[in-house]
Amino acid sequence: MSRSKHTRPPQIIAAERIRHPSGKRGKGDPSGEQRMLSVLKELGIEISEYAERESIQQATISATIAGAISLPKISVQRPRKGFSHPTGRALLKRALLHFGELSWYGVREISLIHNPDSVGQNKLIFGRLSVPGKILLYEQPHPPWLLGGLVRGDQRQLLESAGATVEISSDGARCKIDWPEDTLSNFMLFEVFMHEIGHHIIQQFKGKRQAQVLRRKDHEVLALAFARRCRQSFLYEDRHG
Repeated sequence: MSRSKHTRPPQIIAAERIRHPSGKRGKGDPSGEQRMLSVLKELGIEISEYAERESIQQATISATIAGAISLPKISVQRPRKGFSHPTGRALLKRALLHFGELSWYGVREISLIHNPDSVGQNKLIFGRLSVPGKILLYEQPHPPWLLGGLVRGDQRQLLESAGATVEISSDGARCKIDWPEDTLSNFMLFEVFMHEIGHHIIQQFKGKRQAQVLRRKDHEVLALAFARRCRQSFLYEDRHG
């Protein structure tokens, strides 16, 4: 029998309220895992060990009574002058808690770090998964970004779909990318961070192998779809929850 956040046992609600007196209603309930299971099921990824709803509920109850849920370590390297980390520690934690432990199962560390020194100013680099279980998110220059040359068609489509404005100079030699309001933060949270979480989940539940378990193209298609579904779920519930 399913249990909504409105019918949880009183002892669980009491423990939660003691730990989070100002927390959002429903914080700590099993719906995070259910959200993630729903996203994964739509993408054709079956997580058998998490499929039993009662097991998820029991794990959540135990975690609530025992204390705070243990999130992956999040390390932050101070950004250099002219750079920032658009998605900070607090927002990363909020996203992970929204989707539940299934979203970070096997993730050992999330590191917000400098862009690699070898990367030139005209190359866009955002983040990557370091197998097994480490996600790297790179600092980004303050917008607008002025690049020499053109942005690849697929990259431009991804940036614009996330809310960026891309302007090409009349001679086609330069490109300006700007991010209105919180679009860059959301881009780094979903199209970068949750994208890499998608890659991690694919690896984690295909035997935890360090070798790539799918063709690169298939890996990217699935991770991209995963990130989009996470964006839809998170932002919808954030506005209507």
